Amino acid sequence: LTGALTTTASLIGDAGLVAGMLWVWWRQLTGRIDVGQAVAGALLVLLCTSAVLSAQYVLWVTPVLAVVEGFRFRWLAVCLLTALVFPLLFQVAVQYQPTIRYSSVFMVAIAARNLLLVTGTVRFLVAARSAPAERAAELAPPTPLAAAG
Repeated sequence: LTGALTTTASLIGDAGLVAGMLWVWWRQLTGRIDVGQAVAGALLVLLCTSAVLSAQYVLWVTPVLAVVEGFRFRWLAVCLLTALVFPLLFQVAVQYQPTIRYSSVFMVAIAARNLLLVTGTVRFLVAARSAPAERAAELAPPTPLAAAG
């Protein structure tokens, strides 16, 4: 992260990290979310507040979200936009001569992905309401009879 607003962006990211982690911790401590939701929430907060968001970082949270939330189009959109940004758009939209320049398509794709990631994270952190006991049957492994038939 470089530029005139580096310090400001870093401070906002640090404040968001602390606030997000405290929110996840408090909700898990009070039984409003289970451990899986807390792990997914913590990973999402880390992604949103990091100074660098590499494509592979999305892989950290995707399996956890699949288990905790199941399929959601918003997370599919984040993954597809991430794949579009890197490696596809990165190869054609970043020019290195004489200085680095980014095309507007590249910047719009990054902004859209980041907006979806942040709004999805906020939605996840606010909407995750089911207590562990309420989700126990939903998350329980199938019985042998159910799996066979």
